[in-house]
Amino acid sequence: MPKASSPNLDPGRTPEEPGSPAGQANGYALLALILLAALLIAMAIWVYVGARITDKREAAIANLLQSNGNLVIAHKEKVKAGLAHFEQILQSIADIANSPNAAPADARRRLNELLSSAQATTPELIALAVIDPDGGIRATTQASSALNVSGRDYFQRHREFRSIRADVGTPFTGALSGRWAIPITRRIESPEGNFEGVAYLSLDPTYFAQPFVNSQQGPRDSMVVLGEDGIIRAIRIGNSVLYGESVAQSPLLAEQRRAPTGWLRAGSPIDGDLKLVSYDSIPTYRLIVVVAKSETDLLAELRPAEQALRMQAAAVTALLILMAVTAIIALNAQRGRIRAESSARRNFQELAELGSDWHWRSDRHHRIDFVSHGLKKSLGVSIDGLLGLTAWESGGFGASAESGAQIQQAMLHFQPFLRVESSIRVNNTDTAYVLISGQSTWSAKGEFLGYQGVVTDITERKLAEINIQRLAMFDALTGLPNRRSLTQHLTHILTNCREQQASGALIFVDVDRFKDVNDTLGHEAGDDLLRMVAAALSSAIRADDVVSRIGGDEFVVVIGKLASDLNQAKQSVQRVIQKIRERMQALDLLRFRKLQISLSMGVCQFPLHNESPDDLLRDADTALYQSKSDGRNKVTFFEREMRELIQRRVTLEHDLAHALERGQMQVWVQSQYDTDAVASGAELLLRWSHPRDGMVPPSEFIPLSERSELIDQLGDWVIERAIETLASTEHLVARLPGLSVNVSPRQFDQSDFVERVLSRVRASSITPDRLTLEVTEGLLIDNLERTLEQLHQLAAAGIRISIDDFGTGYSSLRYLKSLPIHELKIDRCFVSEVPESLKDAAIVRSILSLARNLRLRVVAEGVETTRQAEFLRAHGCHSLQGYLFARPEPLQDWLVRQIH
Repeated sequence: MPKASSPNLDPGRTPEEPGSPAGQANGYALLALILLAALLIAMAIWVYVGARITDKREAAIANLLQSNGNLVIAHKEKVKAGLAHFEQILQSIADIANSPNAAPADARRRLNELLSSAQATTPELIALAVIDPDGGIRATTQASSALNVSGRDYFQRHREFRSIRADVGTPFTGALSGRWAIPITRRIESPEGNFEGVAYLSLDPTYFAQPFVNSQQGPRDSMVVLGEDGIIRAIRIGNSVLYGESVAQSPLLAEQRRAPTGWLRAGSPIDGDLKLVSYDSIPTYRLIVVVAKSETDLLAELRPAEQALRMQAAAVTALLILMAVTAIIALNAQRGRIRAESSARRNFQELAELGSDWHWRSDRHHRIDFVSHGLKKSLGVSIDGLLGLTAWESGGFGASAESGAQIQQAMLHFQPFLRVESSIRVNNTDTAYVLISGQSTWSAKGEFLGYQGVVTDITERKLAEINIQRLAMFDALTGLPNRRSLTQHLTHILTNCREQQASGALIFVDVDRFKDVNDTLGHEAGDDLLRMVAAALSSAIRADDVVSRIGGDEFVVVIGKLASDLNQAKQSVQRVIQKIRERMQALDLLRFRKLQISLSMGVCQFPLHNESPDDLLRDADTALYQSKSDGRNKVTFFEREMRELIQRRVTLEHDLAHALERGQMQVWVQSQYDTDAVASGAELLLRWSHPRDGMVPPSEFIPLSERSELIDQLGDWVIERAIETLASTEHLVARLPGLSVNVSPRQFDQSDFVERVLSRVRASSITPDRLTLEVTEGLLIDNLERTLEQLHQLAAAGIRISIDDFGTGYSSLRYLKSLPIHELKIDRCFVSEVPESLKDAAIVRSILSLARNLRLRVVAEGVETTRQAEFLRAHGCHSLQGYLFARPEPLQDWLVRQIH
């Protein structure tokens, strides 16, 4: 909002300007306000720090007391369990003493056996003994029994009091062993209740210290088993263990008599350190279990954090003082900065309108305050709707959420952002694609002024890229997803089914007798039929399901989100199949009536195990094969019994893994002839002579090898044979044509493929241009830059590059001009119908014309009739390959025929 104006006392200067009296008064008032705010904030910080330190200490003490209480309970239960065990031992000693006619030797033997058995679990036990009513030792496990204990406290207590409860005595030094020991005793009575002596065992005091070893947290923390008489049975302080000390005057005993369990803060009578003491009583045995933690150590642990808080408060206070001091400087510079910013912004706006891209600028709060008119001219976007918004807010540039977040992160950290791609809605109907760039601007004194940048319209280029991607993922004829897209969708839906415990189904659909349609009505009718089938399949499924054309007349329908029960899901699939049949019956198939158009289907339900997309396609294909074997126009659900068909594939794949090393693989050759019927080249073909099945067709074993790494090994082997053949006939170069070898995309994708080929060529000393490597257009879909680099390396070395099956794959003229190729091979699918098929003839003529203009050699595959050969020669085809001229033959036979 503009400020209200006041009388202008100084001509040429407004009251708001820094040099005016009003401006100076406002500056001083603002300075005083800043100083007062800094002081109040500093006071609040120090009060807060003091409260935080107090809270942290209280919380630490509370946590420590809770931990102590848990330790006391745990060790109390362990001590009680141990004493219960000793009660059983004392009972056994009493039983020995009460045994009728128990001779001293027999009693001693039984005591030794009892001690040996007890020491297996309690090695701290020292000795066992039976004491007579007069204090003499009747039997003992020690070497000497010439001792009278009638004067001992425990003996006096047991003789005077009728109780068979065990008594835990005070530690003493044994007269015979010289070791510290704790006596644990009980009264022995006759059946009439008369005093018959004492059952005795002695125990190493460390037994009561052992439970505390793993619980110590500091060198001054202690764990104690204390008698109510004030005598310590065992105490562990750090790694030291003491016995027998008297703490009868300790405040702990007075507190324990008042409350059997609890805690207190007291100085230790052992080391004088102030402790937080937790305790609990075992009244049955007149014992107290104690855990004492050093409060000094606790406060020492808290001291670094407290010091850090104080240092932070001091740093903030210093910063506040610094800010207050610099405030007056900022006030003096503010007016000059505003004038400079205003001038810079005017210059930026003037220059921005001159450029082809449209420009934008934001203030120091990241809000857009200028957009050039180029935006409205090129995209029709309203400028007024952008002003005042941040560059990442909805509508700021109309940018997508992802792009907006990227811009926001850069601007909030004052970082430049370059060519951020985003989409913009234009007129609420169309979509434009832009690249957004921006960088921060700063004053000469390093003050942040805002951002400025440009936006470039890339809609035309982006739409072209989208179209290229669509061609790579969708079938050009039907518009349906292709095999590559289908594989991605299957991977996704398999994951969802496993996570959501649902099921799905894959329906492999094949048009029966489709070849008859092409043969009788022509390829145009076949294409129309495929589009009609695609429409029927698409209309029979739900929006979330997918129909894909994976080649020829083969379609795949993927149905998801079915019931987890496969029988129930099967019924849903059958309803979809019935709907497909109804849609097919509704088609206008009048022109195909003589051919009885129908569909065969194979169904595979999933998931059953850990199937991959290839597994599902394989199983559904197996079921489809069964449908066709049953007479077509059938639906077959995949069953495990169908695995016999798959078993052959598995067997072949297993045999294929060893075929090369067993000498079963053979290299055959098919010659190529120029227009004068002179041999102009030859293609090496791989054949498999199986010892059981005979010659296995390449169409059967090549796909098997491509599903594994075998294609790499087989491909390398064929290349080696080609180079060896060329090397052995190098002296016949004038008579022997060059050789072509197919290279699979998987083989070509090996990281060291180019290096290995070149090293073999160099080692063989052959003329490189006698070797031609045939690659398919599929190589250009992924990793285009890397593929181009590898092809250029091969071509630079003199090796010829041929595009095999040209026209059936990813035929992009944009990339064709970048390829270092020497030859195009026309696929047999275009040659087989010429010259009768006008479409195929037109395609072949176009390829030959394209090759002629690009100066590329052309080889036509599958030439089987004289009419085909004459047509190709008439239109400039350089080389012909097919059964009309030569059938494939073994390499050795071919060599003999070529030489002789």
